[in-house]
Amino acid sequence: MHINRKYELPYRTVDILSTKLTSLNAARFVHGLLGQLDWTYGGLSGAGPSLMKPRTIWCDDIASLTAARGCKDRRWMQKGIEDLKVTDLFDELEQPDPKRVTFFFSSRFRTSLLSKKTENGFAKMHSDDLADSVSIEEAIFVMLARLHEGRDWPVFN
Repeated sequence: MHINRKYELPYRTVDILSTKLTSLNAARFVHGLLGQLDWTYGGLSGAGPSLMKPRTIWCDDIASLTAARGCKDRRWMQKGIEDLKVTDLFDELEQPDPKRVTFFFSSRFRTSLLSKKTENGFAKMHSDDLADSVSIEEAIFVMLARLHEGRDWPVFN
């Protein structure tokens, strides 16, 4: 069952993700993970203390948010995890079994997640944005568009 949930990403996080994500599977995984954390802790800033150690999350929770519609398996998630292992977003990222993922964000990425949303704004993301995307370019464009949504003079590269 696909769930559409809203979550907020600070400007710094959007900036990092727009340059580090190399595949749609990686984008879907990261956004599903961040959306689930935002919902579980009432915002990413509320997740702060719990992000200081490795955490485990259910794969079904991530997939229910950002998997492509009608997707029945989790191979996309395994590919996304492999793509993310070569980035500097995670200090630890493992899938010990098909049902769960253990992760620990890098300090730079964790700091961006906990940055104040009032400094440069934030993106009001919808989990449907990633589930409906068909390429990494579209996923990044939607993320940047959500960041500048509602502004009088939106500009981004």
